[in-house]
Amino acid sequence: MAASTRRFEIDDQRWFAAASGDHNPIHVDPQWAATHFPGALVVHGMHVLLWALDDFASKRPGIPFAAIDATFVKPIVVGDEVVATASDDGKLIRVTVRHEIAMVARIELGEITVARTSRFQAGPALTAPRAHAPAEFSGLAGVIELPGSAASLPARFGALGSALGVDRLIGLTAISTLVGMEIPGLRSMLSKVSIKGVPPQTGVLAFGVNKFHDAMSLVEIDVRGLGISGTVSAFAGREPPAAATDEILRNMVAPTEFSGQRPLVIGAASGLGAATARLLAAGGADPVLTWHASNLDETLRGVRELGASGRAVKLDATSPSSGLAELAASGWDGGQLYYFAAPRIFRRRIELYQAGDFRDFVAVFVDGFYDIVRQLPAGTRGKLTVFYPSTVAIDEAASDLLEYSCAKAMGEQLCARMEKNNPRLKIIVARLPRITTRQTETFLKVKAEAAESVMLPLVRAVQSA
Repeated sequence: MAASTRRFEIDDQRWFAAASGDHNPIHVDPQWAATHFPGALVVHGMHVLLWALDDFASKRPGIPFAAIDATFVKPIVVGDEVVATASDDGKLIRVTVRHEIAMVARIELGEITVARTSRFQAGPALTAPRAHAPAEFSGLAGVIELPGSAASLPARFGALGSALGVDRLIGLTAISTLVGMEIPGLRSMLSKVSIKGVPPQTGVLAFGVNKFHDAMSLVEIDVRGLGISGTVSAFAGREPPAAATDEILRNMVAPTEFSGQRPLVIGAASGLGAATARLLAAGGADPVLTWHASNLDETLRGVRELGASGRAVKLDATSPSSGLAELAASGWDGGQLYYFAAPRIFRRRIELYQAGDFRDFVAVFVDGFYDIVRQLPAGTRGKLTVFYPSTVAIDEAASDLLEYSCAKAMGEQLCARMEKNNPRLKIIVARLPRITTRQTETFLKVKAEAAESVMLPLVRAVQSA
């Protein structure tokens, strides 16, 4: 059977979100998606499945689907070229991106009753996804109601609607809403759908949590209604632990330990940059903070509550000229720089080597760093001490971090060359362990260190150099 190809674009995302009620930001909010795995807008998994099934049904009309077992292997992002192929016997559908399997659906063909009339009952849809903690999963149950716009689904998936019936088509769509909006909700990723056709008896999709695998952060959910019955599995992301309180920070550093110092913290909106800025403020420093794409408000509040003025400059590490000009105009002449600018680190792995990812990392960790540090000494008095965060991934050769670790290794070599060439410049490089930040969020339980504990001795080294 001939393969079918398409791209899912942002308009497709908006349409499916409106039809399903699944407005999870990983699907529709580019800024939110950019800061969460895989770093780009993810196509609704059920939208991909429905498209592939509808394509198959249009080529093999009259063949009913008795059961569907779909596994979602890798996320598909907006703009990917997606290819769907079906086996000759019609029992297996593969969806690939750049020849790598993204989804596999096994089909059980058989007779099912297609109702002449629909039992679908529209209801109020959630306006925002729930953010459940894993401890809340046990015993959760309820129903998923889709907006009235779900009635438009048969017009988009006509062949599939004829093969399954309208209610089952809407029921499959409701699985997207279940996972993206209800449970796991905000931080979720669809893993598997295993359903069979049953006589339609209700106009909504009922659900109940069957089991939660804590080590894998995988929740299994039983579903029934709208002519389908089965199990849905989805990964549940974890909210990063809260940052250290002001009281904890004040117990870690003396109130005048860094007084009179005005270090520059590049990339202070979150993670290591935010933790470093608050440590400096707790020790009496008045750091100048920069941000680019992410919101800086939370960090500004944090340093101001610790006594700093909270001065900030917008700076793009890949095009720093205007930000550096604003910094110079502000009169900054501090002697320390912390470089935490970073694109999304953990990304979807499709190919053994992903040149685009490598270029993204080099643009920030090598090119941007070089441009910024090279231009700063002229505006500072005396010596400039710079902190460059590297990674233990260089030593560990983590397969999913090839491009990241190679770029950081280049950055380390650049630091050595720059320091050797400039007697006024001291660069402190540290290979940091995995640290609990938004950058390192994962669906698996992985050991990670607290940012404040890791950074404090390094901050002291930089400020006293």
